[in-house]
Amino acid sequence: MLDRPRYMMPLDENELFSWGATSWRMDIGSYREIKSVLADVVWRRPDDMPEDFEGHIPDTPLGTLGESGMSRLARSLSTMINDPSLVPGIAQTGVLSVGGIEIQNGSYDAAWHHDGLAGKRKGHAGDFFLIAYFGETTWQDEWGGQYEYARRNLSQNWPVEQFTPSSEVRRIAPAERTVMIGWNQNPRLIHRAAPLLVPKDRITIIASLNFHSR
Repeated sequence: MLDRPRYMMPLDENELFSWGATSWRMDIGSYREIKSVLADVVWRRPDDMPEDFEGHIPDTPLGTLGESGMSRLARSLSTMINDPSLVPGIAQTGVLSVGGIEIQNGSYDAAWHHDGLAGKRKGHAGDFFLIAYFGETTWQDEWGGQYEYARRNLSQNWPVEQFTPSSEVRRIAPAERTVMIGWNQNPRLIHRAAPLLVPKDRITIIASLNFHSR
């Protein structure tokens, strides 16, 4: 008897490579595993926390895990994002490896930007980046905190300027079990996290992904 595929419908690879980002609902197996890992997160407030963030910021916005927990988290993300039932085209051409992982609660990076330009190879500036959302099972538009992305026109100095949308702005609500992937090799992709307007949990797992061709 054949195993049931992890996903009955793949993510929209056409949207990913034309717009630079797309989202999907996490499969139940990955969700349960990652949710169990998050139970061990220790939350803290950094000593150098800026005071000029726009919107609501939780008292302890940064999450940390021990080595074992981070390894489990990386394995779960890797298994999910390389599943052929989720990424049929990408899986035929290569493999995505998980690099650095950040765990946050709140909404940051309210200015429009691009993660992977001008040789930046740290943080979540891999070939792709992944964000998995936890916290609130449903999300209301008036709460803010959406992931917003758009296309921009490229100026002659586009690696360091012109971070202004020239297209419609698309939005992903950060409800629990929502996952999105962004393509840092698309220089027209710009994005931001809208300010969080109410004290709601907006827990994010942000992972850098690097592509290795077959």
